[in-house]
Amino acid sequence: VKEVKSKINGSVVFLMQQRSNFVMESEINDLLKLVHFIRKKTNKKIIIRKHPNDLSSAYTHQNIGLTNISIHDPKTYTLYDSLKNCDLALSIRSSAIIEAGRMGIIPLMLNNSKFRYEKNLEKLRYFNNLTLIGDYSQIKNSLEKLLKEKNNIILKDKIKKIFKENISLTSSLSSNRISYFLKKYKI
Repeated sequence: VKEVKSKINGSVVFLMQQRSNFVMESEINDLLKLVHFIRKKTNKKIIIRKHPNDLSSAYTHQNIGLTNISIHDPKTYTLYDSLKNCDLALSIRSSAIIEAGRMGIIPLMLNNSKFRYEKNLEKLRYFNNLTLIGDYSQIKNSLEKLLKEKNNIILKDKIKKIFKENISLTSSLSSNRISYFLKKYKI
């Protein structure tokens, strides 16, 4: 994982997930409301990164209602390209949030359904007087605080350390998935 240089005026990336039974429509709508909230509160660049398996046209400028955002299709932009200049990453249930955290990007996970994550990820639910995993109002309140801060380098360093020390990407499930993709794409 490459290091990300801290920038006070970094971007905000929304890591969209594949539509499934595990993601409520209300969560997707709330995530899109947060796009509009951030646009009103800051001049930060906003990136919407589509999920690699999402073939829909749900995430377009017209559907979102904003033209001053960047939409990253994984066929065109690598995950690193989407994350490299970001300060904040928001998602519902995207594994890319782990890469963001490992790069020192502050992760916020919208979780209206009170889904419980792996214990090491749960350490971030309430972190440094912020709610980083929570419902719409909790995430919005944390965003208010984060957007007011001019420099979150200490918080970013703490998050990077937690992700690097506690969140392992080498479970048998992830190894099997990596092996599958290597074979599928003949890498």
